[in-house]
Amino acid sequence: MVYGNAKSLAEFATAARELIEGDLVDGTVGRFSKTIFIASDGRQPFLEEAAIDAACTAELAIVVLQFATGSKMRGPRAYTVALMIGDTQVVERDCALWIGDTGRAVLVPRGKGTDGWFEMSEHGFERRSGQRTASLAAGMIKAANRLVALAKTSRTDGCIDVSVIDGATAA
Repeated sequence: MVYGNAKSLAEFATAARELIEGDLVDGTVGRFSKTIFIASDGRQPFLEEAAIDAACTAELAIVVLQFATGSKMRGPRAYTVALMIGDTQVVERDCALWIGDTGRAVLVPRGKGTDGWFEMSEHGFERRSGQRTASLAAGMIKAANRLVALAKTSRTDGCIDVSVIDGATAA
């Protein structure tokens, strides 16, 4: 499978949603998602920024799966998370998907001087403070393997490919 076409990107976005939201979101019982998941191959950064601004304006969180342009990687190279905390728009780039012993998927910032993580709760996507795990490698490998497995079976009927919307390309 070549990752970079719209169907593959949608499969990964759907799989990431399943991993991160788990059973905390269930529309049949009134628990709806307040997080948007998109995948990007980096060719239209203005769309990513517009999506981030629109999501935060609507008081939604957004997770952007970042793929390298033309990449044949087995998944995203990084994740961007954006959400409102009070009146402040928080954007954290270069996060990693990580699964620990509990089996819950979270996003962990990889930058120096950052701590904490982002996870889904019954109240929506939230930033948690605290010490990061000393070694992220095993949890990142576990998360990447689960993501690829889920992407292979993901249904993408609810996904929209914005790259084909008229006027969605840079001039």
